[in-house]
Amino acid sequence: MQILEIFFIVVVFTCVIGIIGLIYYNKFGELIIYINEGEQNIDEALRKKFDLLNRLINVINGNVENVNDKFDDFIKLRGKKLTNFDMDRKLVACSVIFYEIGEAHKELKNIKNYTKMLKELEENEERLIAAKSYYNNNITTYNKLVRLFPSNLIAIFNKYQEKPFFDGKNMYDEVYNDFQV
Repeated sequence: MQILEIFFIVVVFTCVIGIIGLIYYNKFGELIIYINEGEQNIDEALRKKFDLLNRLINVINGNVENVNDKFDDFIKLRGKKLTNFDMDRKLVACSVIFYEIGEAHKELKNIKNYTKMLKELEENEERLIAAKSYYNNNITTYNKLVRLFPSNLIAIFNKYQEKPFFDGKNMYDEVYNDFQV
């Protein structure tokens, strides 16, 4: 009788451990899907931002003289292969130049195409911010599962490792001045 009780306890314990493992395994799978979705949304928003800025160059060059050299950094981006982290930082820096030109040349605000593209750029920026937030929220949950018991056992078994937030910074390195605006 005692052997049967021990066998029953072992079977129940094994089933409980197996169910907990499956729950965490499925949670990881779900989060990986959400993270990939967030990456795709960020990628689409960055591509649209790049295209809008590219079109803005033509509008600005067609209506303002002697600003062609201000777009050199942006034009150099056209042939480069960059990560989404790097592309985002470069596009933010280039966007500042576009807004500075708009402020310096008030006549651009009278051009319908220019104002329409600026509105599209602002709407796209909101989508990009939302996509980054969605991505980072899912990364937070994913990284918690990777670090905390018992889900970290599933992470170790499946070789899941912590992922960086969208800003691409390594929070564990020795670089303290990696903040960039």
